[in-house]
Amino acid sequence: MKNIIPLLCLALLTPGIAHADDIGSVRKKVPEFTASTKQRLYDLERCIIDTDNIGKPWVYRQPDMPERVMLVWESSDLGAATVLEMNGLDNAQLKFWGRNKVWRRVQSCLE
Repeated sequence: MKNIIPLLCLALLTPGIAHADDIGSVRKKVPEFTASTKQRLYDLERCIIDTDNIGKPWVYRQPDMPERVMLVWESSDLGAATVLEMNGLDNAQLKFWGRNKVWRRVQSCLE
């Protein structure tokens, strides 16, 4: 019985560790999509997040770098996460990894 508790703790911690490793491995690859837009970063971010059909992403932002944001959608299967990096306050530059329904939403927000 004593051996079960450490194994249970390890099992509960594993998804968080896998998520962090997943983002790093995704970002090492060449982005599947890059774009420049004349849209403001916050307007584009709001358009992408304000939808009910793609799930809500994790938002990574540093207080000292308001011009940079990374959105991450965890994968429901064992594949890689979907990652979107946006840089620039007024003219956002995008890097996107993962072609799925998030990809279509990003494209619709760029139009």
